[in-house]
Amino acid sequence: MRKLIMITACLLAVLYVMGQSSGSITVGGDLDKFYPVTFNDGGWDNHVPTKLIIGRSNVHENETWRGSLMAEFSFHTYSVGHTSNFIDVMIKNDVFSWTENTMKKFIAGWVDPTDGPSPRVIIIWLRGGGITYHYSSNFTVGPVIYDGIQNALPLTGHGLGTYNYKTQADRYVNSLGYTWGTIHNFLGNVGIDVAAPTEKLEVNGKIRAKEIKVEANNGTNWPDYVFTKEYQLPSLADVEKHIKEKGHLPEVPSAADVTKNGLELGNNQALLLKKIEELTLHLIQMEKETTSRIKK
Repeated sequence: MRKLIMITACLLAVLYVMGQSSGSITVGGDLDKFYPVTFNDGGWDNHVPTKLIIGRSNVHENETWRGSLMAEFSFHTYSVGHTSNFIDVMIKNDVFSWTENTMKKFIAGWVDPTDGPSPRVIIIWLRGGGITYHYSSNFTVGPVIYDGIQNALPLTGHGLGTYNYKTQADRYVNSLGYTWGTIHNFLGNVGIDVAAPTEKLEVNGKIRAKEIKVEANNGTNWPDYVFTKEYQLPSLADVEKHIKEKGHLPEVPSAADVTKNGLELGNNQALLLKKIEELTLHLIQMEKETTSRIKK
């Protein structure tokens, strides 16, 4: 019985090792271009994602200060009936191995080109110029390089589309962290440099964006009601009295309140618009009174 168990264990170990894959590839072509390399989805019919690690630890491999990279890909391709497809990526790109300390990315993008019965592969664009990459995976991935030397460009015959080299990295490529597919869903609160966030997104620092969209609560807090007949416009005398007593406009939070509680962007924008609309009504009224006096 013990002998049977040992034989079974050995067979399982052999099967496990056979399923694994490791090796090295060198991408030719030009140093300023990224070339498509296909990797098989070995785990496609095994009910688990394929895990692929691509790395080059030594910054001096191939050439002095050529650069270092560590990248992990976890993926499952689409193909027939497998709609839980995804590509998740973690990249740590060496920052200081290039001229003038400017980071040169090694990975420019990736895609799942599979459709229907087409080959179950992902395409990863790797920098060329004779750079060597070492890989390992939990399944056989069989990388094939399309750098115009080892295999011709453009790459065709893999699902939909034709794929050529890239001259720069795609925008979604994060060379210093994680990229989870194209849609990211988080349950709970997310903190950036915050240990215990209490809001859906809490950032300890500056945020830069080209545009921020704040949605109103069904428009109920947007101050169009100021222009209705039912609205009671505060008199300027009441406003003046409030300013003298409180040191700020009515309804507007004080500096102490903002320091303590922060500022809600949407509500503040609505409040500022309300004050502008009230001021506009006062100006219209004053103009009417001035015009009436002039006519008299």
